[in-house]
Amino acid sequence: MNRFFRWGWLPLLLLLAACSSYEAPESGIDCGRQFINATYQGNFKRAKQLLVPGDANAQLLSTRFEQPFRSLDGFGKERLSQSSIVILSIKTISENEVQVAYQNAYDNQPKTLQCVQQDGQWLVNLSFSFP
Repeated sequence: MNRFFRWGWLPLLLLLAACSSYEAPESGIDCGRQFINATYQGNFKRAKQLLVPGDANAQLLSTRFEQPFRSLDGFGKERLSQSSIVILSIKTISENEVQVAYQNAYDNQPKTLQCVQQDGQWLVNLSFSFP
Protein backbone atom coordinates (compact mmCIF):
# COMPACT_ATOMS: atom_id res chain seq x y z
CA MET A 1 0.00 0.00 0.00
CA ASN A 2 2.79 2.45 0.81
CA ARG A 3 4.41 1.71 -2.53
CA PHE A 4 1.14 2.37 -4.40
CA PHE A 5 0.51 5.57 -2.46
CA ARG A 6 4.01 6.80 -3.16
CA TRP A 7 4.00 5.98 -6.89
CA GLY A 8 0.26 6.24 -7.53
CA TRP A 9 0.51 10.03 -7.83
CA LEU A 10 3.27 9.94 -10.44
CA PRO A 11 1.02 9.48 -13.52
CA LEU A 12 -1.24 12.28 -12.32
CA LEU A 13 1.69 14.63 -11.81
CA LEU A 14 3.07 13.79 -15.25
CA LEU A 15 -0.33 14.43 -16.81
CA LEU A 16 -0.61 17.80 -15.07
CA ALA A 17 2.88 18.77 -16.22
CA ALA A 18 2.03 17.85 -19.81
CA CYS A 19 -1.21 19.84 -19.72
CA SER A 20 0.51 22.97 -18.47
CA SER A 21 3.12 23.01 -21.23
CA TYR A 22 2.65 25.20 -24.28
CA GLU A 23 3.31 24.55 -27.92
CA ALA A 24 6.44 26.30 -29.13
CA PRO A 25 5.83 28.85 -31.90
CA GLU A 26 6.69 27.45 -35.32
CA SER A 27 7.27 30.84 -36.97
CA GLY A 28 7.44 34.53 -36.25
CA ILE A 29 3.78 34.89 -37.19
CA ASP A 30 2.81 32.04 -34.85
CA CYS A 31 4.86 33.65 -32.07
CA GLY A 32 3.06 36.95 -32.57
CA ARG A 33 -0.32 35.19 -32.62
CA GLN A 34 0.41 33.31 -29.40
CA PHE A 35 1.64 36.49 -27.68
CA ILE A 36 -1.39 38.52 -28.77
CA ASN A 37 -3.79 35.79 -27.65
CA ALA A 38 -2.03 35.41 -24.30
CA THR A 39 -2.17 39.14 -23.54
CA TYR A 40 -5.81 39.48 -24.56
CA GLN A 41 -6.76 36.46 -22.45
CA GLY A 42 -4.83 37.77 -19.44
CA ASN A 43 -2.32 34.89 -19.53
CA PHE A 44 0.76 36.94 -18.72
CA LYS A 45 2.71 33.88 -17.59
CA ARG A 46 2.54 32.60 -21.17
CA ALA A 47 3.21 36.04 -22.64
CA LYS A 48 6.37 36.31 -20.52
CA GLN A 49 7.55 32.92 -21.78
CA LEU A 50 7.35 34.30 -25.32
CA LEU A 51 9.54 37.34 -24.57
CA VAL A 52 13.18 37.86 -25.37
CA PRO A 53 14.76 37.57 -21.90
CA GLY A 54 15.63 40.81 -20.15
CA ASP A 55 14.38 43.36 -17.68
CA ALA A 56 13.38 45.87 -20.36
CA ASN A 57 11.02 43.41 -22.06
CA ALA A 58 9.54 42.23 -18.74
CA GLN A 59 8.94 45.85 -17.71
CA LEU A 60 7.28 46.67 -21.04
CA LEU A 61 5.05 43.61 -20.74
CA SER A 62 3.94 44.85 -17.34
CA THR A 63 3.38 48.51 -18.24
CA ARG A 64 2.03 48.14 -21.80
CA PHE A 65 -0.06 44.99 -21.45
CA GLU A 66 -0.56 43.62 -17.93
CA GLN A 67 -1.35 46.82 -16.01
CA PRO A 68 -3.88 48.09 -18.58
CA PHE A 69 -5.54 44.65 -18.67
CA ARG A 70 -5.73 44.43 -14.87
CA SER A 71 -7.23 47.93 -14.69
CA LEU A 72 -10.25 46.83 -16.75
CA ASP A 73 -13.41 45.72 -14.98
CA GLY A 74 -14.76 42.22 -15.61
CA PHE A 75 -16.88 43.36 -18.54
CA GLY A 76 -13.92 45.12 -20.16
CA LYS A 77 -11.70 42.05 -19.76
CA GLU A 78 -14.37 39.88 -21.31
CA ARG A 79 -14.88 42.27 -24.24
CA LEU A 80 -11.11 42.44 -24.85
CA SER A 81 -10.68 38.67 -24.67
CA GLN A 82 -13.51 38.17 -27.17
CA SER A 83 -12.61 41.02 -29.53
CA SER A 84 -11.59 40.37 -33.10
CA ILE A 85 -7.92 40.75 -33.90
CA VAL A 86 -7.13 42.42 -37.20
CA ILE A 87 -3.70 41.82 -38.71
CA LEU A 88 -2.78 45.06 -40.46
CA SER A 89 0.46 43.82 -41.99
CA ILE A 90 3.16 41.19 -41.74
CA LYS A 91 6.61 42.29 -42.75
CA THR A 92 9.42 39.74 -43.10
CA ILE A 93 12.66 41.58 -42.36
CA SER A 94 14.85 38.47 -42.58
CA GLU A 95 14.49 34.75 -42.03
CA ASN A 96 15.00 35.45 -38.31
CA GLU A 97 12.85 38.57 -37.91
CA VAL A 98 9.18 39.33 -38.59
CA GLN A 99 7.10 42.38 -37.72
CA VAL A 100 3.39 41.90 -37.09
CA ALA A 101 1.18 45.01 -37.07
CA TYR A 102 -2.26 44.44 -35.55
CA GLN A 103 -5.16 45.97 -33.69
CA ASN A 104 -8.24 44.64 -31.98
CA ALA A 105 -11.87 45.60 -32.35
CA TYR A 106 -12.10 46.58 -28.66
CA ASP A 107 -9.81 49.62 -28.61
CA ASN A 108 -8.69 49.92 -32.27
CA GLN A 109 -5.16 50.93 -31.20
CA PRO A 110 -2.59 49.70 -33.75
CA LYS A 111 0.46 47.93 -32.33
CA THR A 112 3.51 46.34 -33.92
CA LEU A 113 5.38 43.35 -32.54
CA GLN A 114 8.88 42.35 -33.52
CA CYS A 115 9.30 38.57 -33.45
CA VAL A 116 12.86 37.28 -33.62
CA GLN A 117 14.37 33.84 -33.75
CA GLN A 118 17.07 33.26 -31.14
CA ASP A 119 18.75 29.89 -30.64
CA GLY A 120 16.07 28.25 -32.77
CA GLN A 121 13.21 29.72 -30.73
CA TRP A 122 10.78 32.46 -31.82
CA LEU A 123 10.37 35.25 -29.25
CA VAL A 124 8.81 38.72 -29.03
CA ASN A 125 11.10 41.73 -28.58
CA LEU A 126 8.98 44.44 -26.96
CA SER A 127 12.02 46.73 -26.69
CA PHE A 128 11.75 47.22 -30.44
CA SER A 129 7.99 47.56 -30.46
CA PHE A 130 7.76 50.11 -27.62
CA PRO A 131 11.06 52.05 -27.43
